[in-house]
Amino acid sequence: MLYRQKPLKFGDRPVVLRTGQTGNRASQLMTKPGVQRVTKGLWAMHPEPLTAVERSLLLQQHLGAPGSTLAVTGFNALDLLKIPVGYTDPWVHQSLKMPLPRVMRDILGERETAHLRWSGARTQTVAEGIKFSKSMGLSSFEGPWGSRVTHPVEALVVVAPRLSHWRIIACLDAMMSWQFTIPGTGVTAELPRTVIEECLSHLPPHALAVNAVRRGLREAQESCFSAMETLTRMIALHEGLPPPHLNYPVEVNGRTFYLDLAWPELKVAVEYNGRVHAEEVDDYRDEMYRFALIRDSGWDLTLLVKGDLEELDRRWKWVERVRRATSSSVIVL
Repeated sequence: MLYRQKPLKFGDRPVVLRTGQTGNRASQLMTKPGVQRVTKGLWAMHPEPLTAVERSLLLQQHLGAPGSTLAVTGFNALDLLKIPVGYTDPWVHQSLKMPLPRVMRDILGERETAHLRWSGARTQTVAEGIKFSKSMGLSSFEGPWGSRVTHPVEALVVVAPRLSHWRIIACLDAMMSWQFTIPGTGVTAELPRTVIEECLSHLPPHALAVNAVRRGLREAQESCFSAMETLTRMIALHEGLPPPHLNYPVEVNGRTFYLDLAWPELKVAVEYNGRVHAEEVDDYRDEMYRFALIRDSGWDLTLLVKGDLEELDRRWKWVERVRRATSSSVIVL
């Protein structure tokens, strides 16, 4: 089963003009409503400030030298597909006994930088807020506004030195578990394990970033629909719990529900509830009713929130509860 990821929304491609084409000075354009700075000397007619992804999409088509082909890459490409790259709280490294990322840089700042890859003739610019890297040779795909976007596996390798091990696994979980709709095109794409392995086989075999992604793939799993599900699974395994089934289907009263982490032989399960569960009142009420039905059908269901992962005492309590349940010698059929 694949989770259908909702794509980012993009309106019509904004008109992009050089300063001289606008009939105004740069100082005037900086304060003019509906005009957004793309980079030095380049302006977009757009009502709202541009995101880093939008800047990259526009720059890809307005920069470059003859004989050079550009594509959006790195964090921009992964954010475009809503693959869960991001910051890792220090407590996660401590809990999982993981080393820190190889390159310690501000991920938020990196995500706000327009990142483009070049192939053919090298592209250079002194404009601020733009980063270039050389293509690794994987294919690109059509993106919004007529852009080109680097293959997600290559984009992940590009940012891998800045990601913790669990974040790499979370990104790979998402790649294997989601059906992507490419924003602005309506085209759908899937990235099963075999495709990811094939892509990695074409990249430099001894590169540290490639090996980091390859190590992550060994621990990645299908049917994992959020980064926090990945983290919950990794904590459970780190604490010595048996490997769980992910998003395990359970039919109760004619309805099919999916349990985040399940040990079906013993009817034991763990559900992680993020912020969205609390913010959407109707969904929250339906979820509580769903949990009641599942428990009434004989499942030992533990509900977790972020504090149950982060705080040591709370984590110990639910881990021990699941450990006792999964260590039972009584099998419920």
